[in-house]
Amino acid sequence: MSFHEAKAFEIQTPDGGVLRGLQYPSLDAPETATTALCIHGFSSDADSMRWLARALNRTGLNAVVPDLRGHGLSDSARGRGLGTKRLSEDTAEICQQLGLKKIIVVTQSYGGWIGLGLLEKNISGLEIEALYAFAPNWFVESRPWSEIKEWAPRSARILWRLGRLNGFLSPRKPARLDYDRYAGRPDFHIPRMQEEVRSMSWPRFAPRFIAMQRLRHRRCPDWASLGSLPVTLVVARQDRLVENAELEKVADRTGWPLTWIECGHLGVATEKKHADAMADIIANDLS
Repeated sequence: MSFHEAKAFEIQTPDGGVLRGLQYPSLDAPETATTALCIHGFSSDADSMRWLARALNRTGLNAVVPDLRGHGLSDSARGRGLGTKRLSEDTAEICQQLGLKKIIVVTQSYGGWIGLGLLEKNISGLEIEALYAFAPNWFVESRPWSEIKEWAPRSARILWRLGRLNGFLSPRKPARLDYDRYAGRPDFHIPRMQEEVRSMSWPRFAPRFIAMQRLRHRRCPDWASLGSLPVTLVVARQDRLVENAELEKVADRTGWPLTWIECGHLGVATEKKHADAMADIIANDLS
């Protein structure tokens, strides 16, 4: 065993909310070692990064895995919503209050936008050595707004079904999911989504779900200008939620290294072997 038991933490944000998460200390990490800040995707929680945190422990890295605001066991949003800017601010606050000085950022799916926001902030007192983005929903070519009519009816049906299953106005039931149960399941899996909606509440989940769809119609970042940032793309070859061709274009524009793992969008969350593969990529890069 190369790790201690996970330790729960909680911090209070400037607006009075409480963010919770888990710290995974490695037995092999010196006190001054780099910490891996692991950021989960939309509607997931800290337990979706459990396999990866343990795999990183085995490589000698400590890991910190927060529940994003409105996810898992963290408090819901107050005032503003759950956009990238706010979630990046929250993760910076977590680093400050936990006393983290030197980190790598490891993200899954939508967490890639949050990690990118942290890199661009250039936060005083926090050294970010690298960002390892697994299956981020990044893109180069924006889709025309006219295509909304193609996905909007389908998204409405999905949200209606989830609302009927969970209750459109049912209160949030904060919880972390057992992602091991979804190993081998398709990327788009209603039973898993039903649990995720319950942990967020339908009124919080629905607008963010639509925002995820609308994202592809917005102007993409100027990727070429971000090429100097220390980013590595890790792509899930069997991904059915993210367009891998777009990630290859991002790598072309930026010059960032890109590597593949033979799994689906949630592979590192649901199966140890895929998390181990991700940790090996990171360890080899850092060695």
